[in-house]
Amino acid sequence: MILSRLIVQWLEVIIEVGLWIFLIASFIAGWMSVDGFFAGLIRGIISMIIGAIFSAVLFGFFILLADIRKMLKQLLDMKTVA
Repeated sequence: MILSRLIVQWLEVIIEVGLWIFLIASFIAGWMSVDGFFAGLIRGIISMIIGAIFSAVLFGFFILLADIRKMLKQLLDMKTVA
């Protein structure tokens, strides 16, 4: 019970860190796929944009669930105070 509550509380942080790691990894993968500085930079930026779109589709559901949980918690706190 304690571990499940801890995971639910840290879900937002886990998702955020995962998204940043995914974006950094996609930039590095794009950078390393081409020889040359500017070509690698452009390729890294393009792959990071594609990675951001992919991660938004992939992790969007979990982010939405975390936002719904946060709104419900705020609503419940307002109802208990009033």
